[in-house]
Amino acid sequence: MKNTSFVYQVDKIDNNLYLIGEINMESINELHQHINKIERDNNITSLNFYITSDGGSVSEGLKLFDILQSSRLNITIYATGFVASAGTIPLFTRHKTVMYKNTMLVFHELRHWSDDSLSNVTARLNMAERLLDKIMTIYNSKTSEITKEWLIVDKYLDSEQALAMKIVDEVI
Repeated sequence: MKNTSFVYQVDKIDNNLYLIGEINMESINELHQHINKIERDNNITSLNFYITSDGGSVSEGLKLFDILQSSRLNITIYATGFVASAGTIPLFTRHKTVMYKNTMLVFHELRHWSDDSLSNVTARLNMAERLLDKIMTIYNSKTSEITKEWLIVDKYLDSEQALAMKIVDEVI
């Protein structure tokens, strides 16, 4: 039986910020509060952000992208362990991205489960198309190899593949 009690953990140690777990409203709001506090200290100019995540909410992944992208800090993003789905979106910010050698990235189509009315399903499908267009624009800011067709089947990338595709800047 799967343990569902662990959702996410956010820790700040010195100039290091860690997100371990799900991309959701609570985890991203907590991260945002930490980043805002760090940014208020004019003596701090850099931040190391570590992410290990199975993914989660696409809209919250986009929110995290915007938070990191607009930060005045010099951020180095470290992909650690396993980074999937919405967790991959922050890797495409303007900041330096480092991936640990044995880390895996997972990309896939948007997923949603619904037992709603046909009208609501149609509205959600339209929203999903718009979200996918936003994600594709973000992904294509670093690599042209990720396409909607490429995402149809789950893609598991190791660090060397991610480096070759220019998703990450460095492997350690």
